[in-house]
Amino acid sequence: MCDCPTSANSPACPWSWTTHQPQPNLAPWTPSFPALRAGKDPRFTGVRAYPANLPCPAKHALCIKLNPGSNQEPDRLADAAFEESLAAARAYYALHGTLAAPRGAAILDVQIGQWLTNVRRPGGLGKDPARAARRAAALATIDADWNPAERGWTVDWQRHYAYLTQLLASGTRLADVAPGVTLHGEDVGRWLATQRRDFTKLNEEQRARLGELGVKKAVRARTAPAKTGTTAGPGASGRAFHRGVQALTQYVGREGRLPGRGVVQVLADGSEHRTGIWLGNTKARRNRLDAAQLAALAELGLEPPAPHHAVVPQDSGPRRPDGTPPGR
Repeated sequence: MCDCPTSANSPACPWSWTTHQPQPNLAPWTPSFPALRAGKDPRFTGVRAYPANLPCPAKHALCIKLNPGSNQEPDRLADAAFEESLAAARAYYALHGTLAAPRGAAILDVQIGQWLTNVRRPGGLGKDPARAARRAAALATIDADWNPAERGWTVDWQRHYAYLTQLLASGTRLADVAPGVTLHGEDVGRWLATQRRDFTKLNEEQRARLGELGVKKAVRARTAPAKTGTTAGPGASGRAFHRGVQALTQYVGREGRLPGRGVVQVLADGSEHRTGIWLGNTKARRNRLDAAQLAALAELGLEPPAPHHAVVPQDSGPRRPDGTPPGR
């Protein structure tokens, strides 16, 4: 039946109900609302004529204008869509331990990454303040850090921080989280090295959170002392060699082979090391390395240099009795 406040049998109702389908009968409205036919009355903006086999949209629009609070259907549909996406958010959090999803993430046939991006935007939870507050509270019950921008950092930072927390909770040592260590496809080790290097650029809460995990600012290497006229001893380049071996160990452990000349490795302290160039230079100077250094390189797959034998030229020409060639 029609949901108009007036009775379907009342002469004031512009719709007659001979069947289950509404039949237009606007004659009673003509004397009172002549502008309705011309479409000029601003109170009825948007009212259109519809075939008789459709519900009575004109009458429904009129009821909404007379009683705006009666139109709750769009709100119910919006709340149902939000609850469906919220269920997908719960499933994503159960799998990843965070709602800091990348924009392309999807789960349960829901583009959860894009949806979370949308609701984080100003007004993304709806124009009604009360409804927006309820929706924000529902997201906070899943993940208190669902909107990292409110805390002063990015979604990417929050996602890597959550993954680092999970790695440590699973028993991984912080010292073992080196570049190349990943979780859910994210290089947590490289991110951690960057945080150590740029520790002073983080805000106070970020530094506090990392400090609770044992992360500290990277200690920068001291500047090498000025060269003197004396000959450098065997330990003068020991620090540089140690860094090279450390970088080479990380690369070989991850790739299973020696690096090419263009490889740049990020060390645990966040600094970059030109491992490929260092290896090439070290190969060229292998004859100058001591036994311990050669052994360290051999363990990583670098063959020791071939022994050098002095070649004594042999002269098979005629000789004098004293052994010298003639003519001298």
